[in-house]
Amino acid sequence: MPADFQIIDINTLSDETIRQTLAAMSPLRRARISAYPPRRLRQSAAAEYLARELLFRRTGMRFVTIEQDENGRPYPKNCPCFLSLSHSGGLAAAAVSDVPVGVDIEIFRSVSPAVLRHFATETEAAYAGQDPERILRLWTLKEAYYKASALPFAAVRETDLTRLLDRSFLRDGAVCALLTTADI
Repeated sequence: MPADFQIIDINTLSDETIRQTLAAMSPLRRARISAYPPRRLRQSAAAEYLARELLFRRTGMRFVTIEQDENGRPYPKNCPCFLSLSHSGGLAAAAVSDVPVGVDIEIFRSVSPAVLRHFATETEAAYAGQDPERILRLWTLKEAYYKASALPFAAVRETDLTRLLDRSFLRDGAVCALLTTADI
């Protein structure tokens, strides 16, 4: 079964939904997220809300505890699924799959090509050139690959992902990437 994926405008969720989502979080996760500034708290809660909805649709399990592993990656406790969360600006995204999954979202914006030296291979940098959309497509792919593969970022940085460009797309004014281990 392919990954389930959804994006939401964080401002479409009511304050009550955000409060309920925070209340449903594990105490450790709730304490960490509650320390965030208000906008980041809302982004994180919205992403978790989406993940819970996707987990329910996939498994029928309404009350799944989402924990974090030692590397900070979220996972559903006592649930046979994998999940990934992301947020940028006023958007949050979540993906749920039967295999490890990674999702990333970035609000479309101007980006300096100089950032490529921090994450792109030579082939990727040549592909991206000066084009902000291509740079963001590569960045979101790298993030999604990092999340799905659980490799250290240094290894991800050295991996040419131009073969996976079809897994990156524009939606709702953002650049998104969605990968599972089946893709990589």
